[in-house]
Amino acid sequence: MLLVENESGNKSLFEQIAGKLGTDCDIRRMNNTSSALESLHKKKVDLVLLDSRLPAVEAIKFLNGIADLLQDMSIDMTTVVVGWKNDSLGREWIQRGADDFVPADELSPQRIDVIMAKALRARRLRRENAHILEQLRNTGQEFDHFVRALSHDMVANFMLLESSFSQLRSNLEPAPETESGKMFAHADACLQESKCFLDDLVQLAKTGSVEMEPEEVDLDKIVAEVLFEQGELLTQDGIEVDVAPHLAAVWCNRQRVKQVVTNLVRNAIKHGCDPSCPQITISSQSREDRVLLRIHDNGIGIESRMHKEIFLPGRRLPTASEEGSGMGLAIVRKIAEHYGGAAWVDAQTTVGTAIIVSLPALPDGSILSRDKTGSDRHSQPEQGPTADLHSPHDRPSTKHR
Repeated sequence: MLLVENESGNKSLFEQIAGKLGTDCDIRRMNNTSSALESLHKKKVDLVLLDSRLPAVEAIKFLNGIADLLQDMSIDMTTVVVGWKNDSLGREWIQRGADDFVPADELSPQRIDVIMAKALRARRLRRENAHILEQLRNTGQEFDHFVRALSHDMVANFMLLESSFSQLRSNLEPAPETESGKMFAHADACLQESKCFLDDLVQLAKTGSVEMEPEEVDLDKIVAEVLFEQGELLTQDGIEVDVAPHLAAVWCNRQRVKQVVTNLVRNAIKHGCDPSCPQITISSQSREDRVLLRIHDNGIGIESRMHKEIFLPGRRLPTASEEGSGMGLAIVRKIAEHYGGAAWVDAQTTVGTAIIVSLPALPDGSILSRDKTGSDRHSQPEQGPTADLHSPHDRPSTKHR
């Protein structure tokens, strides 16, 4: 035990403690905080008793020094401030770093036992927490290494896949208008989208984040690409997609917007359409500096109590398909929130489910490129003749079956 005592005290604290504890304790006495702190680095001490009559500046400096010493997990040491009559600063001493505060007349072997037991529990918890943090840190490092290795292997494998696909197409040379040509175009589109996801993984492995830089994004093009890529699922289930003409442009990252549309369309395909007459409607509405993208299916709908629940990571409806991770809508909401928007279920919809996503509109002074006639020019995806199934410009709306 180390006692740091105010030498000018009228009554020696050392005499009180020695008288109560007897000779079972090795009690060292010091009246200089600097020397006391130096001695703690040299010799193990279980309990430090600090006289509250010491000058406040010295006492606080001493407590800070002990706090630094306790960063070493191998050290078990308890600090108690011993107070005197009319000393009302007990709580403040604990806030400054002491383990406990005890009035001098209450100091006894039993009280010290209680203080030591409590302090040892606190030390054990501190060590356990440090161990858990170290485990988490190691797990994070292992995960980072795994992602880097996985992205490296996937890039190498993807390059082989692209090369094989290119050679196969060159050897067969299918005409674009034939069924084989359309299948090649669809496979190529899916390959390119997969490459975008792979690029995200590589960037995540290198920097810890994915590209979010905003740009001018043409929703007409994005929707057309997504419907083309999901064409097999749409045809398989006989789903008709109705796309409103001239969807508004938004100011986001193109790949992130495509993630939003893809997740919403796939969600509607898998969970939301009426099997007897499946239909998805896609539209947009401009409101001041926001664009509201609306994707509506004609399924059984979602109970109002689940409207917020479905946007939580991993949450899925009891009636949902077994496929999927339950992350699609959570990703949609996260992307929208990154750009100052939101995603929600339209509570006014009485048939099926309509998901609305708020995205930023183009900033002032930014417009879509225009042709010589002054009309908006939206190039179609490079998938050949199949793309005209999604063109929203030659009729009131686009029907895709």
